[in-house]
Amino acid sequence: MLAAFESRAGEVDSTAGAAVAFSSTPPESGVAGLMASTLAGATPSVGAVPFLVRRQTNPRYRPPLAGAPVITPGAVSRMRALDRLGFEMFYNRPGPVGVTSQWRIAAGEQYRSNDALEMVATGGQQRGASQLYALRAQGRVRALSASIGDAEPFALGRLGHVSRLRGAVLRLAGPERSQWLLMGGVPTPVPGLPTPRLGLGGVMADGLRFDEGLLSFTLVGFGRAAVPIAPPALPDTTAGRGTAAGFGWRAPLPAGTLGGRLGTQLHDLDRDRTVAIQHALEWAFDTPQWAVSLSDERNTRGTRVLGTDQFSLAPRREERWNIQTRFGHGRAESHFTGVLREGGDPTLEAQTLQFGGSGSLGAAGWYGGGDVTWDRREFPGIDERRFSLHSGGLLPHGHALLARLELAARSGGDALTAFAEASLALPRGARLELEPRVGWSEGLFGHGQFATRFTWPMGPWASRVTAGLTVGATRDVAFRGSVQEASLALAFSPRLRDRGDLEVRRIDRDGQGMMEYTASYEAQRERYETLGGWSASRDTGRVLVRVVRSGNGRGVPDVVVSLDGRQLRFTDADGFARFERVAPGVHVVAVEEHSLPDHHQVVTASRLFVTVERGRAPEPLGFTIARQERRTRF
Repeated sequence: MLAAFESRAGEVDSTAGAAVAFSSTPPESGVAGLMASTLAGATPSVGAVPFLVRRQTNPRYRPPLAGAPVITPGAVSRMRALDRLGFEMFYNRPGPVGVTSQWRIAAGEQYRSNDALEMVATGGQQRGASQLYALRAQGRVRALSASIGDAEPFALGRLGHVSRLRGAVLRLAGPERSQWLLMGGVPTPVPGLPTPRLGLGGVMADGLRFDEGLLSFTLVGFGRAAVPIAPPALPDTTAGRGTAAGFGWRAPLPAGTLGGRLGTQLHDLDRDRTVAIQHALEWAFDTPQWAVSLSDERNTRGTRVLGTDQFSLAPRREERWNIQTRFGHGRAESHFTGVLREGGDPTLEAQTLQFGGSGSLGAAGWYGGGDVTWDRREFPGIDERRFSLHSGGLLPHGHALLARLELAARSGGDALTAFAEASLALPRGARLELEPRVGWSEGLFGHGQFATRFTWPMGPWASRVTAGLTVGATRDVAFRGSVQEASLALAFSPRLRDRGDLEVRRIDRDGQGMMEYTASYEAQRERYETLGGWSASRDTGRVLVRVVRSGNGRGVPDVVVSLDGRQLRFTDADGFARFERVAPGVHVVAVEEHSLPDHHQVVTASRLFVTVERGRAPEPLGFTIARQERRTRF
């Protein structure tokens, strides 16, 4: 005789108000028992005792007091549009010209067909006067998009860069990622600065398919009137008008791609009528083992780089080469990078060569490398040779270390700099970064600096608090310690697609303290570093770099990014690395591949060129990483 047992689940099935019980009591024998077992859902077998399932009333069940909401026709209708709203506020005190504030508001909606409409306004207060700086209305209907007012910055191929245009811009997206652009307007005024009296208008097409190649062309007309400038400023000598045209092509080769550009300009900006010619050739080759990029550009005298602030002289000659090879199954690499730029803007003239390599050290996640650099800049007259060594590693439990030693041989004396950075993972997702830096000049200790940043994620609203402190001392002030920078930032996301940021910074520049406050909020829109590419900071020497994963586009943290091999940064939790107050000129931004996650590498070249000019913020740079391909031969 089997003992009967019963298991009640009255606490579980409370919604239906009944309980389910399982009993091992043998059913009736014979046909009646077999039918009962089959109806109960049990499968009879020889030598096995089937189970019976019966429902019992749950004595603890209580019906809910409030009924379920009624689903109305409006609740199940299709969404018509997605509203978006964002604002950003920047406040600077005292600043170089007193109290300065800037604000930006963007509002719009996006429809299910991907059509969109948006209004953007920026303004601020400077020298006690409040005014509206820029206003733009933009929209998109299928493949056609247009903006009226103060347009976002865009490039005119290699003919120029339009950073602030007040007028109209019309874009048409064609098949296979081709694009047409029609634009015209005048410069957007900048508070406190004279507005150039010039106008631009033209048409550009890019990515036009021709067989297996791509074609592009640009045609621009421009004119500028003389602006009277009071002494002792120099008079404006670039008054005149003219036209510029450019034609470009790119075609695949058995090894890489080959491209070229040919342009001509006819103008009287130099008082006499001038005909200028420009041409360039580019070759790129990318494989898992090699990444090669070579370019050569030549311009005749009188060639201008078009813009809305000035028509600056183009370089007479600019050559760039970037050669990188990976070997040892990706555990080591070597690179040779160079820039040669002559003529044009003297702040951008450069003769730079860099040769080096890096590789993994053992199987513990350590890496190291070195570089030899020869750098000569006509302005401000730099001529030096640098020798540097670096080493780092990704340690267990999410820690990362990096150290660098650099010797610079200059005509005025040698300089030695030592730098280290530790990124430590703390409990509950917190992170602590420590950055000590010391330097010697002509054999004497010159300066010391220590920076620390602490990041602490909090549960409510997916918030994250970041606090930073930088202290230092230099020989010039008898090594009196001072707080060079202190900051406190809060990032939060109250809703799934919302993002808010608050930041307070105190910066000590040349003994003068300055407070900066930034607040922003983006609602129902994709997350960007700044709203629409606008940054409250007026530092045009900021270089922004982001490292993302291929496919999902997520930022990769704790990746080492270098600027000219001299300044090093770890990417933050969103994959961003920032270099502040970069001097004008052509610079090389590189990703240290051995700091990437295991079995990952940069999709193309791990080094990119960026040109920093006064008054023009450089475009953000991006690196995409992916897992290395594994091929098997049969």
